[in-house]
Amino acid sequence: MNKAAKTHWIIMGGSHGCLPDFCQALESRRDAVDVAINVYELSRRQATELRQTQSVELRQNQGAEYCEISECGCNKPWIHGDLSTPADWPQYSLNEPKSESAGA
Repeated sequence: MNKAAKTHWIIMGGSHGCLPDFCQALESRRDAVDVAINVYELSRRQATELRQTQSVELRQNQGAEYCEISECGCNKPWIHGDLSTPADWPQYSLNEPKSESAGA
C-alpha cells in the first residue's frame, strides 16, 4: 500500500451478478452508511443490518437488489465514483510521475 493511501469506504449497490449500478467512496464508514440510508431509503431494520454486517438485501421498490459497504486502502479513492475527481480528495497526495510531452 502506498504511503499516501488512507482508508476510505465504498458504497456499492445494484443487481446480483452484475457490476454495481451505484458506487461512491467516502471518508468514513459512518458517512458511507448515512449516504446508503438516504440513497436507498433504508428502513430502520435495514439500516441496522447494514451497520452490523456492511451488507443488506433491498426490496424490489428500492432501486437495487443489494447495497454493501467495504473498506478500501487504495491511494485513488476518486476512481470509485463516476463524478469524483482528485480535487474531491485533497488529503491524498498526488505523487505520480508527470509524463513529458512528446514534442518537448
